[in-house]
Amino acid sequence: LDSRFWPVLYADFWGDYWRYWWEALGREPAARAYYLGGVGVLPMMQGRGVGRWLMQQADAVTVANGCKAIRFDAVSFNQPLLRFYDSLGYERRREFSTESGKGMICYERTFSP
Repeated sequence: LDSRFWPVLYADFWGDYWRYWWEALGREPAARAYYLGGVGVLPMMQGRGVGRWLMQQADAVTVANGCKAIRFDAVSFNQPLLRFYDSLGYERRREFSTESGKGMICYERTFSP
């Protein structure tokens, strides 16, 4: 993996899947974890498995690069999104607020070595 770039997973609204390399999935070297900077699926594409596929790919990239965990934050007011992450087996690790007061939840999944 080129240390200057990290994988970003993207699916366009026609259903074609592509992989791009950009700075959105960053390593936390000391923790041997990946931090997922964000995932979004257009409303018209929700419910078709795109988000599930993107998260599976993020998990696969994490494992392929020898990391023990993947972490990401989600806004706490979006209950459907939180239920989605919960249904995929990600664990809620902590709740916090941003400087602007937005409630957030830190999610994590750990992988066996």
